[in-house]
Amino acid sequence: MPRQTPADLADEIRTNGGRWALVNARFGPAGTKGARSLGVSIAVSGGDVLSDIALDSRPLREARQAVKALKRSGYEILSVRSKPFHARRPLRGLRELDAEVRRLEEMSHDRSAPHSFPPRVPRRPGLPEGSGPFSMTAFERLRRDHGWTLQWVSAARKGPVTFIHAPAWSSGAWCWLFDDGDDRLLGLHVQLVRKKSSDPASGKEFSRLTRAFRERLEPLGYTTVKLRFGGPKRPLFAVLEKGVRTLSGARRERGRIDRILFGN
Repeated sequence: MPRQTPADLADEIRTNGGRWALVNARFGPAGTKGARSLGVSIAVSGGDVLSDIALDSRPLREARQAVKALKRSGYEILSVRSKPFHARRPLRGLRELDAEVRRLEEMSHDRSAPHSFPPRVPRRPGLPEGSGPFSMTAFERLRRDHGWTLQWVSAARKGPVTFIHAPAWSSGAWCWLFDDGDDRLLGLHVQLVRKKSSDPASGKEFSRLTRAFRERLEPLGYTTVKLRFGGPKRPLFAVLEKGVRTLSGARRERGRIDRILFGN
């Protein structure tokens, strides 16, 4: 059977996803083997589009030189223990997207390309909120017009908790597929989260709801993810996940989640 790819999942969701909709996607230039070896990608998160350039695989001296060039070109630089990790920049509009595609394609073949990037004013640091409807225009531009490879895609649906009285809480579910040419991972991810983080939340209520979630999902093969947070106050939300092998298996799981969590 042909290898099932993120593009196959995206097409399935767009054609017959029901209440599930695309929420995130990541592309890399065609003809390469993924973000780790290539080092460049463009992500679509809700209505936001983000350029990302990996620097951690470079020798430190070369990475620092690239950092100077990319800072001059308006990229935000993220570091891990003083070592450059990656550079990112939000993109606005199709004209900027097209120009960034050309720059990143050049960089995928020439590691010195950042030194020729134009000077630009930095934009607000941090990740975009990913709010608003998924930018299908950017998605199609990257996939159809530029022929970039879809490396990762996720679809989601959210709603109130329906199987137990919990008006202050909501549930969300994500179905995702990652494939960089070497590794392939397909799975589902379910969350229980407080609607307003500023509201006082009872630990007993959270334990009751988490237990109800686990009782419904663990018999189906979902496992609870152990979350670690620093500081005395930790967010109250629970995460369960399950890996599957095929798109048909993922489709069955989405149907189960529709019935079990969302009541339809």
